[in-house]
Amino acid sequence: WGPVGIDLCIGPWCQYVWDMNEQLMYWPVFAANRLQLSQAMVDQFDNFAIGNSVGPSPELAWMLQQYWRHASYAANDTVMQQLFPLLANAISTYTVGNRLVDDGSNYHVVNCYSPEYIGRYNHTDCNYDLAILRWSVQTLVQLAAQYNLSNPGLPLWKDIDARLVDYQVDETGYLISANSPIEMPHRHFSHLLHIYPLQLVAVTPNTTDLIARSLDRWYNFTGYTQQYPPYQFQDECRGFPQAGMAAMSARLRRRESGVGNVTKLLDDNVCPNGLYGEEVYMGHPSEFAPVAESPFAGIGALHECLLQSVNGVISIFPAVPDSWTNFTFHKLRAEGAVLVSARRVAGLASFVRFESLSGGPVIFEVDSWSATTLPSTLPVGVPVSFVDGGYFGVTLTPGQVVILYQGVTIPDLRIDFLPGNASEFHWFGFSATGQQIPPFH
Repeated sequence: WGPVGIDLCIGPWCQYVWDMNEQLMYWPVFAANRLQLSQAMVDQFDNFAIGNSVGPSPELAWMLQQYWRHASYAANDTVMQQLFPLLANAISTYTVGNRLVDDGSNYHVVNCYSPEYIGRYNHTDCNYDLAILRWSVQTLVQLAAQYNLSNPGLPLWKDIDARLVDYQVDETGYLISANSPIEMPHRHFSHLLHIYPLQLVAVTPNTTDLIARSLDRWYNFTGYTQQYPPYQFQDECRGFPQAGMAAMSARLRRRESGVGNVTKLLDDNVCPNGLYGEEVYMGHPSEFAPVAESPFAGIGALHECLLQSVNGVISIFPAVPDSWTNFTFHKLRAEGAVLVSARRVAGLASFVRFESLSGGPVIFEVDSWSATTLPSTLPVGVPVSFVDGGYFGVTLTPGQVVILYQGVTIPDLRIDFLPGNASEFHWFGFSATGQQIPPFH
């Protein structure tokens, strides 16, 4: 499906797993400007999925968010329109049959579950399903309006969007479902998909406390489960829970937590070859089953610390820790086919460079820049404006490049590599002194 295929797989996980693993494989692809990898996934869907070759399910709808992200980061209208029938088919798991119940005031989802939440099935209004269904109908309605597309289900989708019951919550934060709080480890964090990666709940002063409480309660159970026997830390917090915590922390602007969880993932779980072993910690020490989604998701979470692209707004250095005083990235990609480069010097953003591949408005914010001072531009005279919400806006033509900075003098515009840590070089093969690098660390 793109980055990794099962034909190269060994061990018990030689399969596509759709309740999280396959989706997380694509987290790093888009911002990394490697759309050729996600194009393979798009081609697979276009060749095989139409005509119910892939059965309707919430997992299929979530996977199609990666299809949507590919189209969004490519600014590809053709692929966006191809998504329409695929997504309509995927959510028929709700709209055809008896899983969606209308009580006269709200729609409810019944007979649902939160993947890998142990021993709990037949829920009502799982936040997992509510998030996927809400994202799907909103996307379908938007696509229909934007491209003048039609489907008999459009009136129902609009009604679901208007009357789908809200996410289930109590004083502890977001719940698993209407009839289940989170009270044991849940490494899939499926009940928090509306926070990330679906990003249906905006981080605002009105929502920050609820999101933070939900995130902390989930991670306290999942990351420190020695307090809740018989679950152990190793069994429930390996790999992708740390990536999920890092990405959601970056959305909350928890700078140290975002990068810290990626560091923890690398230090504790990921092998030098970029994989980690699922069965190693599950009572089978003699089996090493390489798994790829967690390292991939960790890269995607790191991107969220450097560059976020949400609802048409590009955020630069949104969750870079204070200790990263000097930092540069070059040609990461944002939604709308915008390539972004930026440099941070002495803890402050020095300059930002946009290259628009498709043209159009670019709405952005830059950490450490004053929201009340318009940045200067190179070439001189490119119009920049204030945008509601504390953002800046600049409109570019296809292929146009602009550099922006704040201050009276033009900054150093070089894009340089920072010095590396020589002790961490040569992870593959032999070191500079001829010593072979061990396979694990």
